[in-house]
Amino acid sequence: DGAGNKVVYKENTDEEFLNNHSFLWDRNFLKDYLSKNPDVYMFGVSGNIFDMLDLFDKVYFLKVNPEIQKERLTHESRENPMGSTDYQRENALRWGKGLEQKAKTLGIKFIDATLSLKEILYEIQS
Repeated sequence: DGAGNKVVYKENTDEEFLNNHSFLWDRNFLKDYLSKNPDVYMFGVSGNIFDMLDLFDKVYFLKVNPEIQKERLTHESRENPMGSTDYQRENALRWGKGLEQKAKTLGIKFIDATLSLKEILYEIQS
């Protein structure tokens, strides 16, 4: 929350909650985790991701069009509750646009997120 307390993300999280909370990575936890697991691939995003880039050897932006992103947010195999409501999905798309613009500004390499996992790993390892 705004005071830095960890809170649970509920399946029916609404606009008020999303406008007053952010998903943030804990820098100390992440730094410790990466020091113990140096050969790891992390896929994900957070509200403070651009403050964490220095912790990684390589950084990529997995680009996907909004329609596919919406489909993935509602896929039956998904265990994360984020994206279960129309507002959450629209919010994720808006948020993603902002992250994409910032990634472009920083010169982060883009990878087509519609590629298979094998193809994405090939792009990363090349």
